[in-house]
Amino acid sequence: MPSRVSSALTACALALCAGAAWAQTSDGSVPPGAAKPANSTSVAPVTVEAAAPPKVIEKQTWNFVEAYAAASPKLDLIARWREPICVQVVNLPPEQAAMVKARVVQVAKGLGLPSRPAGCASNIQIVLTSQPQAFLDNVAKNDEQALGFHWRSDLKKLKTVTHPIQGWYKTATQSGKIADDGLAFAVLKDAAGNDIPNPGDAFPKARAGESVDLPENPSPQGCAGSLITDCERSIFKNELVVVDSHAVQGKDLGAVADYLAMMALSQIKPAETCSPLPSIFDLLVKTPCAGRDPPGELTAADAAYLTALYASDPEVKAASVRVEIANRMSEMLIKSNVAVPAGERAKAR
Repeated sequence: MPSRVSSALTACALALCAGAAWAQTSDGSVPPGAAKPANSTSVAPVTVEAAAPPKVIEKQTWNFVEAYAAASPKLDLIARWREPICVQVVNLPPEQAAMVKARVVQVAKGLGLPSRPAGCASNIQIVLTSQPQAFLDNVAKNDEQALGFHWRSDLKKLKTVTHPIQGWYKTATQSGKIADDGLAFAVLKDAAGNDIPNPGDAFPKARAGESVDLPENPSPQGCAGSLITDCERSIFKNELVVVDSHAVQGKDLGAVADYLAMMALSQIKPAETCSPLPSIFDLLVKTPCAGRDPPGELTAADAAYLTALYASDPEVKAASVRVEIANRMSEMLIKSNVAVPAGERAKAR
């Protein structure tokens, strides 16, 4: 099994992953259901029958976004990737790890997100472990910044494992004055025309116009005078997704790979109950969702959410951008004639 993880994770923490694996038979082979390749669902809504009324879709879409779209804690922005991604899957047999990685990369490509070449330093780590809390305790002890922005007093709560698949997101803030290629415009110059160092440059991977989100690190230059935007955006720098190997035993590998793709490409509030719309997040809820079968892949709602997220204005505050994302989702789902279970239709009326 793979035994390396990025430098953000220590060897001490990684040792707790030993023994984690997918559902296997007594001879060590993978049962047919667990090894099923992920479907090639594109990141665009699919057409289904029994279209729901537009008002129902609009209501349920808004509930979906409210339920899942988490904001970055420092500036109340919805984060997304701007840098090429590099996925590392730890503690799965090589062929299964490769399948999960390929699925995340495939969905990212559908969103227009590039990937780093082979041999890259990972910025998305997916770790299976039979002892998720002990693993997180060691990550917090050895590399606290890997868990993302937090105040010291909140560390105990932040590192607590509460869900079978859970993500921790390290973010940075970029000035809105950033070129499309991700490089800062020349807005900070001295009299000789040289770049003025940004306060964030003292921190890992920070550059002019960008600063890693740490309590002691000031944000880069923004703007004032608006209640909607500060001319800043939140971007992912690293994501750690931890999977409780006991919880996914017997689950279809393709379905879990799609679940992990959603977690890796967006900051999601962990699912507590069934989604307002059919979603891959239904896969691990404690009580089966009434009126619909367990998901086997990204649903139309999941695909629409990712598409809308990456098409939305990255500089708008979370409350406003949630509205934009929900509206974009509604438009896509209505055009796709998406179906909503009867029970959910009744709730939306």
